[in-house]
Amino acid sequence: MRREGVFSNAQGTHDFNLQLIEPIIKHLASHWERVFAQRLPRVLQAFSRESKNLLARFHHEIEERSMKIGAGVAGMALLGQQLKNFEAQFVQLSEQLTEIINGLQREANREFTPVVARNLATAYDWCASESGPGQYKRMKDYMSTHVNDVKTDMFSESCNEVKRLLVAMCNQVEQTMTSRTDEVFMLMQRDYMEVVSGTQLPEGQMMPKWERKMRADVAKVIEDRETEAEEVTKASEEEQLRTGSAAGSGPDISSKEEPSAEKEKSEVEEGRPLCSRSVSEEGNMVLSQ
Repeated sequence: MRREGVFSNAQGTHDFNLQLIEPIIKHLASHWERVFAQRLPRVLQAFSRESKNLLARFHHEIEERSMKIGAGVAGMALLGQQLKNFEAQFVQLSEQLTEIINGLQREANREFTPVVARNLATAYDWCASESGPGQYKRMKDYMSTHVNDVKTDMFSESCNEVKRLLVAMCNQVEQTMTSRTDEVFMLMQRDYMEVVSGTQLPEGQMMPKWERKMRADVAKVIEDRETEAEEVTKASEEEQLRTGSAAGSGPDISSKEEPSAEKEKSEVEEGRPLCSRSVSEEGNMVLSQ
């Protein structure tokens, strides 16, 4: 008990911490092996294949456009050769990620027992200080009671520690994959821009990733606002057309009043007062009666 639960007797060397955590390890062993030895390598190999296919499609599209406009046709052959180097970098990236995962998952798998040892440290110290007749029974009783008291928290903490290490492993793999992929992208951007458009980027002055992402986000926001503005303008024009059509279909009052106004104008021009016309019309009405 002086060596944190590791001791030797006539039957050999024993690790009390490993014996306590062994049921959990046995339950996880087959799943652990299946995930890290079989599934993840296949996923990384699929990533490598998809990356190669994506590069090939991209190069084919650029090649077709260059042939249509007749720009950089000679340089496309060189880019086709360079494409193999980019594909090889993705293969190397998959192999590198496999090595990283294998190393980190082995470290995580070894972290079950240290957590158990930390939780039993006080019990080990108590047992190490015990002496005299009947010490084995007292040590056994104390250790059994202590394990029963802390077993729930101890095993939960052990599993959470391994989980934390696995999550950190995933984050590291993601960062490595993103960084290496971005490097390949920047190299491709430099080569293709130089061949297709004749634009040569200054050495060591490539735009950092955070700035490219920021520019892309700003461009997307502007594009969305322009689309919304176009939709509002279109809806306003349609509303104006509907309003104008409704106004044009109503009765034309001015056209009905126009003959009377023209008649009065002609009579004034002939020198006939409007009042005399009215009197004459009234006299005629009287005589007729």
